[in-house]
Amino acid sequence: MNKTKSILFSKGVTLLELVITMVLITVLVLSMGTILAHTQNATNKQQIIEHVNNYGHEALKAISEEMRRAEQINISTLLGMSRIRLTLPNDSGVPGMVNSVTISASPEYGMMTGRDPLLTIRDTRNAFLFEDNNNIDFEISNFNCDLVPSNTGLSGKLSRYFYNLVLQIDIITINASGDETITPYQFHRQVFAVSAYL
Repeated sequence: MNKTKSILFSKGVTLLELVITMVLITVLVLSMGTILAHTQNATNKQQIIEHVNNYGHEALKAISEEMRRAEQINISTLLGMSRIRLTLPNDSGVPGMVNSVTISASPEYGMMTGRDPLLTIRDTRNAFLFEDNNNIDFEISNFNCDLVPSNTGLSGKLSRYFYNLVLQIDIITINASGDETITPYQFHRQVFAVSAYL
């Protein structure tokens, strides 16, 4: 009679199998972590781009509305940043009272009216500020207000009341090696100062 011996394998795992399994799991977890980190950075950058676009358009819209209401507009420019002083209609009912506002740009705090932010969220928080992000930042690098050039076909008194507004906000991205990449976003608007013209 032939007897065959059956070889029984133990239910345990060898040290080699354990090490190989741990290495594979580690590689898999690190790969997933890297993919997740890149996805999170891309999402953060996209949110900041949306925020900058919304802020740029809303800021120029608010400035345009104030300029249209202004009875007098004075512009001064220093180092690429314009300061606009507007004399607005006297809404207080007090005779002789001058209602004026100064609009300027702060690289870190956005567009300002005097010492207050031009745009706020729920009337308290500066709309320019965004939650801190370690590798993405943004700032205003240029705010310029000029009269529209006379060679555009406008003539006479009309040409003295058309203004070009230009706002540039730079998004600064710092990569893992510490190098900065600056991406400029420019916003343009032309404004006709109706009240000053009349």
